[in-house]
Amino acid sequence: NIPLTNGVCVMKEFLAGIYNYTHIAITFGCIIVYIVASISFARYMFSKEEVIFRT
Repeated sequence: NIPLTNGVCVMKEFLAGIYNYTHIAITFGCIIVYIVASISFARYMFSKEEVIFRT
């Protein structure tokens, strides 16, 4: 599942006049999961002193 592809497909549906709320919900749900995972990983990495100071 590629997040960028989901967004592009939903935008393509909007331009075609198709408003499938299930697709929109799935796309936003996946994007939210990836955002939370990215922020969690960044917080974990920046909490390590070796990463910040490169010692």
